[in-house]
Amino acid sequence: MHTLMFIEHYTSSLLILLVTLNLALLVFLLILTRKLKTFMRGAHATSLEPLIVETREAAVELLNHDKEIGIKMLALEKKITTLAKSPSILRYKGMESNASNQSFSIALLDEEGNGVVLSALHVRDTTHLYAKEVTAFESKRELTEEEKLVIRDARVSN
Repeated sequence: MHTLMFIEHYTSSLLILLVTLNLALLVFLLILTRKLKTFMRGAHATSLEPLIVETREAAVELLNHDKEIGIKMLALEKKITTLAKSPSILRYKGMESNASNQSFSIALLDEEGNGVVLSALHVRDTTHLYAKEVTAFESKRELTEEEKLVIRDARVSN
């Protein structure tokens, strides 16, 4: 009952307060609307809409380009596993009569151990070059101890 009497007594004051609050909010809304229109006109009194559309199109283009780069990167990652990595090389005397380490063996293998072993055997005034195919760190051809060693080293470094 006391609340009802309070409302009856201050009804006109509450009504004036609510009307004033509504007017203040309306003025605030008009000010914000004017600021938004000014902002949307841009710096040179032109509309920002074309700029927003252009920016959106550029973003879509960048996303498409990003997808293309991702596809190319996956293809490169596949290819990179087939490249020779960490080649292993060993120099040695091919014959006991040689005074220097002119002979060598080198393993050029990919991550799966596929590739080739090259051996150059220096004897007196000539050098003979031998190439042996390697698959999964093994060769169908007979390997010298030096060739086995460079294949083993290449496997460890992969």
